[in-house]
Amino acid sequence: MASPAPTPDPSFTPSQASRGAPPPAARSAAGRWAVVIVLLVGVAAGVVAVWYWSTQVQVIDERNAAGPASWDFKKASTELDELRQRYVDMHSQGSAAATIREFRRLVERYPRFAEARSQLGLVLYEAQRWEDAYEQLKVSLELDAQQAEVHLLAGTVALNIGLIDEAERHYSQAVGLQPANPVFLVHLAQVHVRKRDFDQAQHRLLEAIKLDSSSHSAYGTLADVYARQNKMDLALQFIDKAIENTPLEQRRVQVSYTLRKAAYLRRQNKPVEALLVLQSLFPQEQAEAAIIEDLALCWAQLGKPANGAKLYEAELIARPTELDLLGGAARWRLKAGDKEMAAKHLDAIKKINPRLPIVQQLEDALAAAP
Repeated sequence: MASPAPTPDPSFTPSQASRGAPPPAARSAAGRWAVVIVLLVGVAAGVVAVWYWSTQVQVIDERNAAGPASWDFKKASTELDELRQRYVDMHSQGSAAATIREFRRLVERYPRFAEARSQLGLVLYEAQRWEDAYEQLKVSLELDAQQAEVHLLAGTVALNIGLIDEAERHYSQAVGLQPANPVFLVHLAQVHVRKRDFDQAQHRLLEAIKLDSSSHSAYGTLADVYARQNKMDLALQFIDKAIENTPLEQRRVQVSYTLRKAAYLRRQNKPVEALLVLQSLFPQEQAEAAIIEDLALCWAQLGKPANGAKLYEAELIARPTELDLLGGAARWRLKAGDKEMAAKHLDAIKKINPRLPIVQQLEDALAAAP
């Protein structure tokens, strides 16, 4: 199973030291903003932003050569906070387009308000409009380069659109602003892994673990570093640490680490141990097509590909029209040399949708099978 894109740890404690403590109202709004981010991005993106607050901002409107332009920061912040309150409702109703329009209007009213740009960038990011999101985040950082969390989000967006050097720059700036934040170090290490700079990645990750010995993402990324270097004993050691340190409420993350552990064991030609690891998952997790596939790979290493097919077929009893299950059963029946059963599964797929790409793939495989 392919490793997922970097998944940031969803907890931040940003420092306000360089800017002074925000006023009480700002702290309240920032707290609500953190809740919005958690609901919005979740574990997958793992980006929690606590934005810049002050009592007044003086800016130079360079685009219009208007000279110093002071504006009512309190009024702009109040409008932004009110819009954030409505944001959760709009998001839960699936009103992505309406949400984007609302925040665009705010940015049009206050084009030099860095925080509004950051919020719009986040909304666009959640809508998977990554290029647009990155443009807004870049403008926000031009207006206020001291936003560590915005650098983090900008780096994550840059990775999504393949801008690895830009991602590294943003993550490096986030680390520079908050060098004691292990989350930022893990993100920077993940870029080093992408660039195959394993020594730098290892250095950053060990630094992160020194700061936070419970950082499952640091342990998990370090396991990946060692696996890529074929140091499988070390990879297994650190993937175990990742599993042990993943909070219970992040079960899907823990499952992903468990799948990686099984893959590492298969690489070591230890299919029995890999099977035991996968069988430690909950029954409903073992019933997922992707996890059945991993179980089937273990059985194939043991010379029993038909057992993989049987796992798929056992789930087909309750879910007879699930295409992933039918396709998996057909593939593994073919690998077991059972063309008759593979053809039956193929016929079931054709009845659902004969134009699916898997239909041609299976027909070709059946024709080529001895």
